[in-house]
Amino acid sequence: MKINNIWQKINYNLINIEIMVFDTVIIGAGAMGSATAYWLSKYQNVALIEQFDLLHHNGSSHGESRVIRKTYRENHFSDMMNEAYTLWNDVQNETKKQVYWKIGGLDLGIEGNIDLTKTIKVCEDRELNHQILNARELRAKYPAYSKINDDYSAIYQEDTGILNASKSVDMFQRQAMSQGCQVIPNSPVLSIKDSGELKIIETLRNTYYAKKVIVTTGSWMNKLVNSLGYELALKIWKLSFGYYKVKDFNHFMPKNFPVFIHWGNDYDYGFPIHEKNGYVKIAPHDNKLIEKLDFNDGNNNVNQELIDHVSNFIDNTFTGIDTSNPLIETCLYTMTENENFIIDYFPDDDNIILAGGFSGHGFKFTPLIGKILQEMTIEGESRFHLNEFKLNNFIK
Repeated sequence: MKINNIWQKINYNLINIEIMVFDTVIIGAGAMGSATAYWLSKYQNVALIEQFDLLHHNGSSHGESRVIRKTYRENHFSDMMNEAYTLWNDVQNETKKQVYWKIGGLDLGIEGNIDLTKTIKVCEDRELNHQILNARELRAKYPAYSKINDDYSAIYQEDTGILNASKSVDMFQRQAMSQGCQVIPNSPVLSIKDSGELKIIETLRNTYYAKKVIVTTGSWMNKLVNSLGYELALKIWKLSFGYYKVKDFNHFMPKNFPVFIHWGNDYDYGFPIHEKNGYVKIAPHDNKLIEKLDFNDGNNNVNQELIDHVSNFIDNTFTGIDTSNPLIETCLYTMTENENFIIDYFPDDDNIILAGGFSGHGFKFTPLIGKILQEMTIEGESRFHLNEFKLNNFIK
């Protein structure tokens, strides 16, 4: 049941003061925090606190394209995506917003590649509708792949597509606000403290009180966790990726150039013409680790080594993409070593929940993660299998 009036008079250190009390405060208004606010605000009075402007470009939840797919090497992720697809469609129907475009996708690599082999096995075990293409079939169906060698093969899965990240976050935030959620931007959280039955959340601008706190701060997760006496094994990358001009538009429209993931010694992925007219987006799933987040010290500097790697990959794989002058952008990746997520209660305190490590492949799970965090907050547990995401796997 929601608190009827978030302004509550309580006895704090024997002094009656009027403070703002929420059922739950969510710290971090990126994708996961916003989706959690969407679900929780249906049942509770919720505050969503963000250290920057809403829909900022400092983290990992902005841009117009993220891959959504069921083709995974791991059974647990593929199973989760079945539920996530349902939730994406449900939220789109509720809000009358489109953020998912079904295009179809390819996982490809040299026959026998271990990651491709595992992905095929998951498709078979989970009875996912899929098609196996050999190199000749791949070249015939998708002309841009004319350079691939005869030892290549690919999986085509029709449900793969594109999510618009910025529109998705905006969709969740707007719906949460329409349900009564208080969204508070430009308020960096300084500390989380106990006050009897309530948590005290101190920010640069104000102090808030809540029964429960959910931390979804992405690359800034350890900043708060460190203040509580722990450190998580998270690595932060600055991802550099490019938009590349194409020579034949028709060859790179979605029907002729599906979303792809290339498995090999390096892992690259890309999108058809979608965001920028006449350009495809291609990125590496690897980058340079950064030790310190400092937005006054060249955060947008490009990792030229990675851009050169992508250009070489394009030149050796595709026909009709100009790599001479790409449009380069950057964003942050925050991941665990094994690319599993962190979703768990804080040690010895079930009133604080941590959720992080989603960059790289987590965006597609957004509504499901929000639903899981809602269940953990209200029910005390989730109906989903979360053993791989337990905190003790990631505490340093």
